[in-house]
This record gives sequence, C-alpha cells and structure tokens, in this order.
Amino acid sequence: MPDTPGNLPPPATDFARRPLVLIEPNSDWVRIHHKTFGAIHFSRAEKSRWDCNGPYGAMCVGDSLETILFERFGDQFYHSRALSRAETENYTITEIKVRSGLRIADIRGDNLVDLHVDARLFAGSHATARLYSQAFMQHPAEPDGLLYNSRHSLSRTNLVLFDRDRVKAAVRTGARWALKDHPDFMQVLKRHRIGILTTTSAGLRGGGVGRRG
Repeated sequence: MPDTPGNLPPPATDFARRPLVLIEPNSDWVRIHHKTFGAIHFSRAEKSRWDCNGPYGAMCVGDSLETILFERFGDQFYHSRALSRAETENYTITEIKVRSGLRIADIRGDNLVDLHVDARLFAGSHATARLYSQAFMQHPAEPDGLLYNSRHSLSRTNLVLFDRDRVKAAVRTGARWALKDHPDFMQVLKRHRIGILTTTSAGLRGGGVGRRG
C-alpha cells in the first residue's frame, strides 16, 4: 500500500446529484488582505485554494485572526516561524459582516463522507480543490459559498463566498487594522511562538514573544 493517500480524485460525473447540507453562516468574520486592495474582492486568479476560473469569483474569510493568519502564512511558519516587519505593516485585517439569508454548503465533519470526499479537499492539492470549487459553484442547489475546517486546526472554520449578486448584497466591512495593530495580534504570536523578523538585527523579535535565533 502507498505511504500517502495521494491527491483527491476530481469531482465525479454525478457530483451535481449529490445533496448538499446548506446552512446560514454566522454574521461575524475576519479577512486578511494586502493594504493596496479593498477587503471585498472575489478572485479568479487561481492563486489560492478556491479561486478557480469558474462562473464566479471566490473570497475567503475566517472565524478569527488566528485562523486567517495561518491560512495566509501557515506554510511560511513551518520554515521560519516568523513574519517580516513589512508583512505586519502591509497586510490589513478587516472585519466582514454577513447578513442573514445566504445558503452555505457545510463541508465539515461527516458532510465530507456524504459527498464522497475527504479532508484532502481542504488540506491537499489546490488544483484539485479548484475543480471542486467550480463544481460547487455549478451545483443545482446554488450554494453561496463553502464552510470548511482550517487545515492547520480542525477546531477553526473558514468561509469561502462566491461572487453572486445576493452575496455581494449581504456582505459589508467593519473595523479595519494594519496586521500589527490588531488587538489579538501579539497574543497569537506569543501563543504560537512566532517572531517578527527585523532588518536591524540577525535575531527575531516578537514584541513580547521573545528573541528567537
């Protein structure tokens, strides 16, 4: 038997006939984005997990600063366990408010089994996930997005929203901070022993996290 399960197979030909569990999402979310871009942006650039070149763009938010920080920088943390000073200044955190009425496909827990998929959907190949993203966008149930576990922590939740008219009408921005100024930022760094790389020292500093060599 192989040591690893390999990539998730692409969506089956009968995927459109598989029932979706549709729920209304919570109202409060958080988004991380570069300061040169607005918070509300539905991408088709095929640079992340869900933004396929499909019928709709996709926008990802998380249930907390910790969740979205690892979504954006998690792979980087495996290697350096640090953020650069520029990253803390150039990335922005924006609260995203979602009004009631949206119908989101819940792909957490046992709902994966009913769709004949597994955790590789949100933890494996981005290229394969984009195929599923397009399949969800085209599903007859017309979900407005996907609710899924963070691959870095199964206790945390991400929400990807599709660029439908009713979604754009339901989404609003709230408070906004530079990443370094978010009230939970230093606490998250300390909890996960993440430092801030400065240009004036060979060490890593975390503003209370401690120096790391």
